[in-house]
Amino acid sequence: MDLKEYTKQALSAKQELGGQTFVNGQLLINALALSISAGQLLNQVRAKMEGDLYDQHAINEAHDQAIQALKEINGTNLNSGENDHYKVDPQILHSMLSIASLNAEMNEALCNVMLHDYDFDINYNLLNEIGDIAEQQTRLINALGGDWEQVLKSSIIRIKNKEDAWI
Repeated sequence: MDLKEYTKQALSAKQELGGQTFVNGQLLINALALSISAGQLLNQVRAKMEGDLYDQHAINEAHDQAIQALKEINGTNLNSGENDHYKVDPQILHSMLSIASLNAEMNEALCNVMLHDYDFDINYNLLNEIGDIAEQQTRLINALGGDWEQVLKSSIIRIKNKEDAWI
């Protein structure tokens, strides 16, 4: 299946979320801060696996930000005034949060197999999760007015620039 056909099928599989919506600003900012902190922590683990230096300061800072965001999310009043809300495209927000949670599901699947020796095909499970991520990426690209061709060209340019930097 080519990318155009995949995109067509992925976008027709579920109805698009419509219009603009107002999202509680405090909740949104803290949810994004939590996601960013988790990404920073995982980036340090990845760096360690690649033999790079482990940045303890970055770990502590990301941990502190995550704890603070969780505390603030717990105390968020969802019925605060309109001035506390941001106008966002619900499809963009939904896709971004879905991608983050689906990545966590991939990690959970691998962890379950490693720690609990669950008897299922990890490749099948991870490929299904990757398919779900691809669907959300397609929705996000569409909501941003782009297409997969643009994304892949940009990726190839970045890969090429990294290769040139390594020479």
